[in-house]
Amino acid sequence: MKFFQCLLFFPLFLIFASCGAKSKPVVIWTDCAEFASYVEEFNNGESALGDGTKAIVVYKEKLAESLFSEKTAIRPDLVIGTFLKNPGIERQLSSLSSLFAGERNENKIHRSDFYETLLESGSDKLIPVSFNLPMVIFSSKNNAFVSKDYMLSPNEIRDDAGLFNTKNKNGVYTKMGFAPSWSRDFLYLVAKMNRVDFAMDGEKLVWNDIALKMTVDYVVDWTLTRNTASSNEDDFSFKYLYTPNFKQVSFDRCLFAYSDSDDFFRHSEEQIADVDFRWICSSDEEPKIFVDDEIAMLGLHKKSANKGNAKKFIVWFFSKDTQKSLLERSERMNLGVRSFGICGGFSSIRSVNDELFPMYYKTLLGNLPEPELLSAPRPVPSRWVSLKERVVIPYLAEKSKTETSFDTKTMEERLDIWYKQFN
Repeated sequence: MKFFQCLLFFPLFLIFASCGAKSKPVVIWTDCAEFASYVEEFNNGESALGDGTKAIVVYKEKLAESLFSEKTAIRPDLVIGTFLKNPGIERQLSSLSSLFAGERNENKIHRSDFYETLLESGSDKLIPVSFNLPMVIFSSKNNAFVSKDYMLSPNEIRDDAGLFNTKNKNGVYTKMGFAPSWSRDFLYLVAKMNRVDFAMDGEKLVWNDIALKMTVDYVVDWTLTRNTASSNEDDFSFKYLYTPNFKQVSFDRCLFAYSDSDDFFRHSEEQIADVDFRWICSSDEEPKIFVDDEIAMLGLHKKSANKGNAKKFIVWFFSKDTQKSLLERSERMNLGVRSFGICGGFSSIRSVNDELFPMYYKTLLGNLPEPELLSAPRPVPSRWVSLKERVVIPYLAEKSKTETSFDTKTMEERLDIWYKQFN
């Protein structure tokens, strides 16, 4: 990430030097570092629109918070990044419905090009840019232990992993298929699939308490019935799982490791040559693949002083030809930093994923999820990253232990501590 942040300054200097007073540049606030490269492509001679339209990038590590807290004379024209699906932020944005055309038009974008579920989740003020999906990875040599192709539900992961378990004569696990406690992100995913539905009610975090209890009970039962106790899972992890997840499964000690598309596909083909994957779906009967919370979206600021040129950038960016050029540019530059896809994820444009991604990520050929399987993330609080990492996930991790400590804090107690420390 630091490499990409450094890249931001070089294009900015060139743009300000070349724009002069003739053309006001489109100001983009983003937490997607890849946009430094994208804007450079937009501004170069081949990709420029021919009318002098340029763009500049301002990197905001906490974009959503910046839109609430920063009082600056120059507001952004476009905001592009994560956690923008929030009522407070959407009030700062303009409708983009006029950009969509019913018929093919080079000056418009087209609803049919997008994943319908994701586009609808952004209302008329936010357009999805990129997204990531949860997966389990495993060594190709252990394919016989994996019951289904393409997708696995948590129940199927649990059952397949249990068959992989092996103990020595002293009853100590020498192989363990998978434990939810090994990945806090997996614990959170199970909570999402159970519709715990964390949300803000005014200044208060709320959730479905019954679904939260179901999640904890489910994970505890998994540990007791497959891995005996949380202490066994912890001991096994300490002994064997100290390498990156794609290496863990290659050592044949565990069957599965949790990952997501961004984490997995940013590795080189050589690193993951002998590693396979399955998307994680919500259930066996009515499967849905839950899109990661950090879906990147694009919005047009109400106070933009350059809406006409900002809309030109939007049309340029959501062109299949443009995204082909961006993928080629990323592959060509590859200066020791590998980034997955478009803005660190799958493109929101279906044809880009279907036709272009398998050229760069060979294991995606025949393995792309069907659009109707995707479940868009719900709106989350603007400070969700902190709440999730400091309150929600620690609670899930601690409550899911089969050997509980006496000082286990309730969710409410954790929230009180968080509010005192970070408000």
